[in-house]
Amino acid sequence: MFVRSFVLSCSFLTSLIIVGTGVRAAEVRHAAPEPAETLTIPDVVPAMPDKVSFQSKLSADSYNLIDGYLWKPVGASAQAKVPLVIVAHGHTGMFYCGSNPAYAVAVSGACNVTIQSQYTSLARELTAAGIGMMLVNSFTPARNDRILQLHVNQTGWEIYPLGLNEDKTKRDPLVSDHASRPYDLAGAAAAVGTVVPWANGSKLVALGYSHGGSAAMALALSNHPVNTSPLNGGRQFLRIFATYPGCALGGTNTYYKASAAVTPLSIGTGSADTSVPPGTMPGTPSDKGACRERYEAAKTAAVAGSGLFRIDWWNYTGATHSWETAQGPENEAARAHWRAKVIAYAVSLK
Repeated sequence: MFVRSFVLSCSFLTSLIIVGTGVRAAEVRHAAPEPAETLTIPDVVPAMPDKVSFQSKLSADSYNLIDGYLWKPVGASAQAKVPLVIVAHGHTGMFYCGSNPAYAVAVSGACNVTIQSQYTSLARELTAAGIGMMLVNSFTPARNDRILQLHVNQTGWEIYPLGLNEDKTKRDPLVSDHASRPYDLAGAAAAVGTVVPWANGSKLVALGYSHGGSAAMALALSNHPVNTSPLNGGRQFLRIFATYPGCALGGTNTYYKASAAVTPLSIGTGSADTSVPPGTMPGTPSDKGACRERYEAAKTAAVAGSGLFRIDWWNYTGATHSWETAQGPENEAARAHWRAKVIAYAVSLK
């Protein structure tokens, strides 16, 4: 399998990815906020994290009090602080109904609420390398309740991310990838010194997947309000990784056009992604795909803006959306290579 990388010079390289051995998989069903969705994910025993709470920078309201789940590497302490990767989950949330209550972070009726093993397996790899991880839960029960209050006459799932139709005007801003979730990541970064005493608050990395990948990318954009306001949210991170994001971020009104990145930003896409098609890559005729436009705009803005960055764009040939959970050699190769990039960067901060 091959990956094409487009870096600051706009040149590209093609390099071979070694496909790792397969991992036994099991079908699971996600819990709320989306309707149950069946996916195949790696069947690994999840490590149990610690739970903390912090305030999103979106507002001081109680429904913007966010949960974070922490995995601590061996040896980390207030005297021996380690880098921390702060992770934004995808649009289906971060939980599913597991079969084993021993691995549940909560029990809701017949559901053993369990963290998706996409994230627990990532946490295992990071902590094995001496890196901490925080998984940010943007879809909390308090936000869910608030959305239901605001949409008393709507009972469909269209008020949540993706929803059942394409009428994006019905998506409540509280669960928007670009309007709210970047502020959750900014809040997590700001709270590290208080809630994660063993992490080095000056060595933070942001990583997001799909809906969370869009949130991570928005966090990096120079014209996003999280960065044009006094918050300077993206600048709290040393690097941001956006995994198969939707590059358009809600259309022309919220596109944050002419944005470069306030901190080094890498996006990873799959050439076979049909959920959020990435578009053609630099060096080829443009099909006006959103990621292509985002890349070109950042290239121009970085030249004009002091201290801003272009986008480092990796496109994995044959990989689909959700390569973290999807099967097949192309997806396994993309998963292995992208994770290696993230982990290697975090380790370089030690």
